[in-house]
Amino acid sequence: MQQKSAREILGEIKRESRSIEQKKEQIQSLHDKMTSISSQPDKVSVRGGGVSDKIGQLSVECVALEEELRCQILKMELKKNRIIKLINGLEKEEYAELLYRVYVKQEKVFLAADAMGYSEDWGKHAHRKAIEAFEKKYCEK
Repeated sequence: MQQKSAREILGEIKRESRSIEQKKEQIQSLHDKMTSISSQPDKVSVRGGGVSDKIGQLSVECVALEEELRCQILKMELKKNRIIKLINGLEKEEYAELLYRVYVKQEKVFLAADAMGYSEDWGKHAHRKAIEAFEKKYCEK
């Protein structure tokens, strides 16, 4: 098994967050479909497969997706906590704070640097150095 790079490890939070947002959109879409389906009383189907069947099928699908979402959120929180511990294990405090802001809070590097009281150039340089420090501590054998 190939070992992950620092950027791959740190990027896991963003990938999980995106996946969670997509699942939320799927659930919302199912909810919208269920509320848009309406029965037409003068055209009731006697053979089954009518509106209630479609709503029931969508409801089952929705409940399954909501359960998947709950599990995915829990897994992401555990992953996020693991990554925060790794970040906080860096010796240089500025690197830890910069990586936390960029990869956990998902701020742009220049905004993170600014919030820390540094220039954009410092942010770019420090980000590169922080990634190198993370790689050296956690990714190299």
